[in-house]
Amino acid sequence: WLFIPDQYVGWVGPAVREGRQLLQRERFDMIFSSCPRPSAHLTAAALARLSGLPWVADYRDPWTTNQFRRYPTAMHRAAHAFLEKIAVTQAAAVTAVNEPILADLLARFPELTRRPARVIPNGYDGDEPADEVRLGPGFWLVHTGRLYGRDEQLHLFLKAFAMLPDDVHVLFLGVEGTVIRARAQALNISERVHVESFAAHRRALGYQRAADALVLFTGRQLESLTSKVFEYLATNKPIFAVTPAGSEARKLLDEAGASRCATPDEPLAGPLAKFVADARAGRLGRRDESVVARYDVAMLTAKLAELLDELTA
Repeated sequence: WLFIPDQYVGWVGPAVREGRQLLQRERFDMIFSSCPRPSAHLTAAALARLSGLPWVADYRDPWTTNQFRRYPTAMHRAAHAFLEKIAVTQAAAVTAVNEPILADLLARFPELTRRPARVIPNGYDGDEPADEVRLGPGFWLVHTGRLYGRDEQLHLFLKAFAMLPDDVHVLFLGVEGTVIRARAQALNISERVHVESFAAHRRALGYQRAADALVLFTGRQLESLTSKVFEYLATNKPIFAVTPAGSEARKLLDEAGASRCATPDEPLAGPLAKFVADARAGRLGRRDESVVARYDVAMLTAKLAELLDELTA
């Protein structure tokens, strides 16, 4: 109710003061901020206005139009929209992790169409170390990361999973497992559904690489494309994704290959059973390495550096 645009709004004032002191002591070429959290954009906008430096506003998720943001009243929505407008319209350039987020920004703020605007997606770091982990016998599906807002998809997945052969297991890593364990018990599949709570990122990477196949839930918004999609692709393991038709995730997985997608509204038993059978038999084809290589962090960093050079030339 009180914290607009987010719970970190109390940080904005001190951050602006500290930033102003830094700008007085040292020479900077530009300001860069990434959202979420929106308070970072408010801070960067204030410092850009005070300093006259160009500011790049990066969007990893939408701000006002975020699918998970719930507004208590219409006034709260209007306040967010107002703050976003006065902030982002000061940006010298905008970047976003996918095309729908960028298109939404340009549609709502037409003045940004006259400034540099780039899609610089999330990616993977092939040199990042991973723990050595082992999974038990059988065929293992692995999902890493949170399942925020995915309860319905999770329920449908577990119902479909219950119909798979008894030697197929699924591991959910990095989640609070109370709901998953309760549903697994109700479906009499507790021995095949495994949960490990929050773990270091290198352990998550280890489980991704140890899996026989990986599972992805993206939510219903077309722009949903979490960073783990790119980590999944880099493992070269088959991927089963529950994602809407036309979503950014589906486009990418279809292009990269060795994946199967189902929509959030269709029964999952048939698609999941076929995916597991095809994965075990090696019938999913090969992943296109040239597609995966586009999302190496070295390539993406070069794209960002090119934009920064353009703004400071």
